[in-house]
Order: sequence, then C-alpha cells, then structure tokens
Amino acid sequence: MSPIIVGSEVEGEIIIKDVMTSEVLFYDEEFEEDCKKYCKERDITYLPSVNDPNNIVYTLVNDEFEKQTLKESQKIFPEIEIFDKGLLEKFEGHPVLFVYQKNKRIGVTHFSDYNRNPVFIYLYLLLLDFEKKLRELLTLHGLTNDDMIEFFKEHLANKVYAKRYEEFNNDEKRKEMSELEPFQMFYLKELIGLASSKGIIKLPDLINDNIRNLIMHIQNPIQHDNYEESELIYDLESFKKFFSDVTTFRTENRKLKNKLLLMTLKCQTSSSHSS
Repeated sequence: MSPIIVGSEVEGEIIIKDVMTSEVLFYDEEFEEDCKKYCKERDITYLPSVNDPNNIVYTLVNDEFEKQTLKESQKIFPEIEIFDKGLLEKFEGHPVLFVYQKNKRIGVTHFSDYNRNPVFIYLYLLLLDFEKKLRELLTLHGLTNDDMIEFFKEHLANKVYAKRYEEFNNDEKRKEMSELEPFQMFYLKELIGLASSKGIIKLPDLINDNIRNLIMHIQNPIQHDNYEESELIYDLESFKKFFSDVTTFRTENRKLKNKLLLMTLKCQTSSSHSS
C-alpha cells in the first residue's frame, strides 16, 4: 500500500525531497553492533532492512533489534510540503520518516533536517516577499516616509526609536530616502509597528522576534537535546516550536497578501469610477 499524503493541500514551495537524505544505513545482522552504535549516537530507533528495505524495519528496543513491518504512519511522499500540518503529527510519533515514491523507498528524513540550507533559503525569500508586500500596503494606505519619522517621534520614550528619529529627521536623510521606493530604509519591526499604530494590520511579534532574527543570524531552529553529551541528538520540542512559528508566519503572509489584493482592487475600482 502506498503512503497517504497528509493534511492540507501541497503548496509546492519546499518539499520533503528538498531536505531528505537519500543515503541510508541499513540494518545488517552481520554488523549489528555497529548498527546499534549508529542508532544510539543519533537517537534513532529504526533502520530499514538490508534484505527488504521497502517493507521491513528493525527497531532498537532495550538494546536489541526487533524486526517489524513498516507502518503506514512512518511513510510519506517526497512531494509533501515540509510545513504541512500533518507532518508535525507524524514526526511527533516517529522522529524518522521513510520517503516513498511509487512504492519504493527513496530516502529518509529526520525532524532535524529542518536545519538544512533549503529551509533557510525558503524562509529568507518568504521574509523578503513579506516585507515587500507590507511596504506596498502602507503605501496604498497613503503613508510615506514622513509617517514613519512621525511614528519615531511619537515613541521617543523608546531609546531605539529616539535614535532612529534623530537619524532620519534631517534634510540629508530625507533626500536619500526620496531616491528610493517608500519605506526601503526601515526595519521590519518598524514597518510592523507603523502598520499596527495606524490600524492597518495587526501582526504577531514572533515574525520579527523569532523568524526574522533566526534567519538573519543563521541560527539552527532545531536545537540539540544536550550538545555536550552528543551533537547528533536533537530536541523535538524546539522542532515543534519552530514548526508552529513558521505556520503562523505563513498564515500571516497569506492574510497580508489577501489584504493587499483587496486594497489594490478597491483602489482600481475607485479609479475607474472617478474616470
């Protein structure tokens, strides 16, 4: 039986095939002790059988390998989008999932694979697109760079904003900004703050505090369980938090895109009526 695609519709942005591992260690009774060591060092429970890798796995229980039939809940397709909600449930039950295509195993994936470069690249591009849409939304609402400077002025009690007000409240900086598209010189947190203060859109702090900072500082979102004991064992709770944060970010990105589209259509309708 083939594995079933879980959860929501596949968006096709970044899929399991982009992060999975094709090279896998198989269980071979001839090298059983080496297989045990490999599993213990990586906190891995399952190894596919060297004789029947598509259907049989060996599970390490109490320092002994037990032969088992591979469960459907341990199988996924390579085309599943990596932030499909159904995958979180699968990883909670099995830290290692087996990737199948046309009833043939083509790879495996562990939740720590979300630390890989393709995930960072995907989120970086998503963040750039998010910032671009947020600037466009502010502009469609008739706001300008001067509104951001005024926003800084209204928050002079905040030392960071006070410094930013001093930096931008001068003719030289205004001239420099006039040569760029609106809001190009401001940080994401400032764009979010201005949009919120004007009642345009409310966005959660985690977009800047968690997602942006993680990407810009290139921090692995999936943390080690205890790095001093082993650099190969990872913490499931950090994965669940990262998955939740990205899910929220993606939802807010869709809401922003929707709001921008509706605002654009409204502006076009008003323009056609006036002409």
